[in-house]
Amino acid sequence: MKRNLRLVRLLLAGVLLLCMAPAAVLADYNYDGVATPHIIVIDGNDLAASNPIYERAADERLYPASTTKILTCIVAIENGNLDANVTVGEEIKGLYELKNGYTANSSLMGLVQGETLTLRDLLYGLMLVSGNEAADAIAVAVGGSIENFVSMMNAKAQELGMTNSHFMNPNGVNHDEHYTTARDMAKLTAYALNNPTFAEIVKTAVYNVPANDVRTTELKLVNSNLLLTAEDAPQYASYPYPYCIGVKTGLTTKAGSCLIAAAEQDGARAIVCLYGDSIETKGDQLQRFTTAKGIFEDLFQNVYTTVTGDQLSLQSTFFCTVERGRPEDLNENGQLEITVNPSGLTMRVLTSELEKLKTDPAGITANVEWTDSLSAPIRQGQYLGTVTYSYNGKEIFSTDLSAPKDVLEVAVLAAPADPDADGDGQPDAAATASLLTEPTAGDAAKHKGMSPLLLTVLILLGLLVVIAVISALVSARKRKQKRLRQQRRRAQMQRQQAARQGQAQRRPAQQQTQRMEAGEGARPRRSAGDAGRTRSGSGTATQQRRRPQ
Repeated sequence: MKRNLRLVRLLLAGVLLLCMAPAAVLADYNYDGVATPHIIVIDGNDLAASNPIYERAADERLYPASTTKILTCIVAIENGNLDANVTVGEEIKGLYELKNGYTANSSLMGLVQGETLTLRDLLYGLMLVSGNEAADAIAVAVGGSIENFVSMMNAKAQELGMTNSHFMNPNGVNHDEHYTTARDMAKLTAYALNNPTFAEIVKTAVYNVPANDVRTTELKLVNSNLLLTAEDAPQYASYPYPYCIGVKTGLTTKAGSCLIAAAEQDGARAIVCLYGDSIETKGDQLQRFTTAKGIFEDLFQNVYTTVTGDQLSLQSTFFCTVERGRPEDLNENGQLEITVNPSGLTMRVLTSELEKLKTDPAGITANVEWTDSLSAPIRQGQYLGTVTYSYNGKEIFSTDLSAPKDVLEVAVLAAPADPDADGDGQPDAAATASLLTEPTAGDAAKHKGMSPLLLTVLILLGLLVVIAVISALVSARKRKQKRLRQQRRRAQMQRQQAARQGQAQRRPAQQQTQRMEAGEGARPRRSAGDAGRTRSGSGTATQQRRRPQ
């Protein structure tokens, strides 16, 4: 019995721990444990920073340090040509000669006076490694002079409602009249992140600037925001946050350690601005990344909540007109019905915003952008357009619209050759009927060849047949020419052989004639008298040889 009671107690303790765990997870973030003097945390869509999630001394004047470069970057993007070439001039000399308030601790991109590179490369050097000389080169390239560009910066700040800010340079080097507030910088960041080019630059972890004739080495730019990357610094591997999308670090003796960071998850975007942390030790300088990461983790787990489309009574059925579609594939209005599954649409919103969405369904609108061509044939699953759901002008969901089934092309029947065959000036009833009658399966089979796809196939087949016929004719002609050449060659060989045989037959007779002619020339024919004398002489000689000596 006691053993059973012990088991029951253990089970109850386990259940209690499970029930308490979510409460611990859902506890509010302990901002009191953060020593940062100036803090503001806002939703990324709060462009006026008027409804902060948390704030501390957000309207007190402070030095922005290199977070100034957020304003420099967006002014350059909006007023310059990012692909234009920029030749670095004397404006960067002060950075190396330690003039005009610059210090030996100035962060530099690595530019060389006289080199040429694009404005885009300069912006990456500005935002990733916080190049002060890049800021000055950008100012001269875009504004004509540093002074004029600073005027453009202040004008933009006023346009954005940054009423407690004033800027004296494009890089954030300390100056008594160079100041801002955490709230003003939150406004600026929320605005800038809506610019795709700015957003692409600040979320980049590593960027390479190629060498040139003046600067012969490539520049590898590694983002100083450890929430994005710890490349080349494995000791900082615990700092990167997977949902971070930028934006800028800053650090000077007067400003302290500063960070503006943004993160995005399931469509929800949050911005954290931290100003004035201690810079006494390296650990103090790194604390801003730990703080921002902890705030983001709390925001996306406890402050933002997940909502699906079916919780908001979204419009889920849409209709599109399909040209030349078969009636049996469309509804009675000649349209294709497309249904969206709202439960498959997910996003994160502030918990306070969720109640507004639920209680104000009329504020949610659906806008459909169809493709340019909506004509049969259409295949099941084919992309037809995109529907975007918005609440009070702000996009909350977006999804593709696809064909739920095949839509075949309607058969087109040719009109009779003479619709007025009887000559009465009116179309014949039979002709009119043939034009209005619903096509039968046989008619469809007869005329389905008129579809563009089939017509294209037939044209290609015709071309292939023509090519095949031409190839056959060419081949036949070549074979005929080859046979003629072979016949001529055989005839020639036969003539040559006959000639050789004739010569061989005539040669013995010629040789005999030649021998005979040669013999008559050497021994002339003798007369009868000569012969007699010869014989007589011979006899005498014979008789003489018989006479004794």
